[in-house]
Amino acid sequence: MTIDVYTFPPSLWAAVPRLIIEEKGIQQDVRYINVDLSKAENFSPEFLELNPQHTIPVLVDHDTKIKETDSTVVAKYLDDKTGGTLTPLDALQRQEMQDVITLLHGAHDVGNPLFFTAGSDRDSDAKREMVVPFLKKRIGGWQHYAAIDQAREAFYKQQITTTEQLMEAYDYQHHRQAADQMYKQHQQLWQLGLNLLDKLENKLKDGRLFLVGQTYTLADVHATPVLARLALIKGDAMVFGGRDYLTAYYQRIKAKPNFKTI
Repeated sequence: MTIDVYTFPPSLWAAVPRLIIEEKGIQQDVRYINVDLSKAENFSPEFLELNPQHTIPVLVDHDTKIKETDSTVVAKYLDDKTGGTLTPLDALQRQEMQDVITLLHGAHDVGNPLFFTAGSDRDSDAKREMVVPFLKKRIGGWQHYAAIDQAREAFYKQQITTTEQLMEAYDYQHHRQAADQMYKQHQQLWQLGLNLLDKLENKLKDGRLFLVGQTYTLADVHATPVLARLALIKGDAMVFGGRDYLTAYYQRIKAKPNFKTI
């Protein structure tokens, strides 16, 4: 088995295949190819030929010539190819697992926009030195690609414009309206995040060890980087405070050897 996985260590959803690969112990069959999102390498002309949606992870199986570009499909492919051990045998549990994955990747998928936005002047001050340089490097990447790929020049310029607007919102002293709009968006996103956390807490209240019963499944694989990202952004107290079942669950998945890949 020879598989290429395009990844980036800080990426939320790129953690999904890494968790599975570590859990299955198939590291020797996988080659990781780093795509530096901070340099907008996922927008390079070469990467766009591989995945026009400019997202990671991307999986390329050289044995079967199959390419997958969606993290949920990548996860299922890796599990199916290695015995399906992360998928329940019971049909009802399989559906429950899929429902959890759909929840995590639907309207409640707020980890990335929460990371790149701020919710107040104080939050903006705390995040500016981390977020703005990252965005500036991305703009540099798009400027480079626009100069060498005239067919996509307008596309790259749109990315630059959108990102410059976000950077302006971090300069709240000179762009108050943009800042307030960002804060409102961030707070709305966080409400979705809180709703997701409550849903997961309620699911665990029947005493189950994992999200779909007593065994670790793909639902847990997808939930792990989400919880890690929300804790990074908001802190453990805001994410796990008052959610005793979710707290115990997170400690269980953090104790697993594959968590080191997050």
